[in-house]
Amino acid sequence: MTKRAKNVLLVGHDRGGVNLLVPLLSYWRQVGSGIDATFVSTPTIEYEVAGMMNGSSARTGERLPFLRPVKAAGNNASFMGRSAWSYSEDDLVELLESKTWDLVLTGSSLLSSMEKNVWEMCKPRRIPCAAICDMWTEYRRRFSNGDRLVLPNLLLVIDERMREEVRAELGDRVPIRVVGNPHFDYLLRGQQNADFVRDKIRFISEPIAELFPGAGVHEFEVAETLIDTMRRLGRDTPLVLRPHPQDDSEGWRRFAYSRRADNVRIDDEPSWACHFSTKMAIGMSSMMLIELAIAGVPVASFQPKKADKSYYCLREAEFGIQVIEDVAELANWIVNPQAPRVSLQFAALHQNSIAQITDIVRSGALVAVLAT
Repeated sequence: MTKRAKNVLLVGHDRGGVNLLVPLLSYWRQVGSGIDATFVSTPTIEYEVAGMMNGSSARTGERLPFLRPVKAAGNNASFMGRSAWSYSEDDLVELLESKTWDLVLTGSSLLSSMEKNVWEMCKPRRIPCAAICDMWTEYRRRFSNGDRLVLPNLLLVIDERMREEVRAELGDRVPIRVVGNPHFDYLLRGQQNADFVRDKIRFISEPIAELFPGAGVHEFEVAETLIDTMRRLGRDTPLVLRPHPQDDSEGWRRFAYSRRADNVRIDDEPSWACHFSTKMAIGMSSMMLIELAIAGVPVASFQPKKADKSYYCLREAEFGIQVIEDVAELANWIVNPQAPRVSLQFAALHQNSIAQITDIVRSGALVAVLAT
């Protein structure tokens, strides 16, 4: 008797969580994986993932089929504010009841309640539900829906540091398992086969001024400093501004237009393509800085002396990310960007993350953990 494939629903609202889910989707779509995966996200993310899955992969050239979400999830998508697409509760219920799910695996978004709604809906339907946490910050916000704490059955985290920080914030309210980062796994393998045209300097933004006013950093000021320094050095390479999903997108469009004479423009590439077209990048504390460093891109984190250093959650030394505190250091970095050196310890932690999660799901061990 043939063993039935595991039915797994992948749900993610924005790029951070989706970056963890898509490598799993790609791997599970291969023949013989034993996992039948359905992917549901916001319209913009679905469009990007469709391009990545159906187009020529920059890493391997293979063409992978993109599994469209069931019809129910696409009927009543609504825009809830800046980058906050969501689905109605009725659509999410219909999605969960459309087939027998062995597991629902989600991201853990800061920007919407989409994943949290799914966690709550899974429980009365006795559907095992796990979430992957992609960042070392804001655990309370990730798992709060209004004034209520909402948790999946199991939280998957990328390293021991994250496990300790989640425990400090949430206590023993949810089981935690360290599984590494599937997106890092994908990028580490991709770097080994790297043969890309890297011709873009990118500024990676974060909504610091609005969300973290006490940090003493303003993303527009950092961008101005970078543009002025490049101009003073006579660098005419285009500067590509990449706003965060929660950034003031209209503000960045106006900003780019005002500096168009300095060869500045807004990024128009999907996130997965950025890792293969970036020549060098500067930001503050975005996860994309780590991703670019893993992909072999020289990366810098701008941390002015006046800033609250507790805002910066990355461990730059582990990834060869250069810390820059003033304009002089910025100019030196632009002239002589250092290639990143991802530590062997870090690489070992995340290599085989995709296979590890796959083995957990396929064996049923994850369901067993959820049942305890």
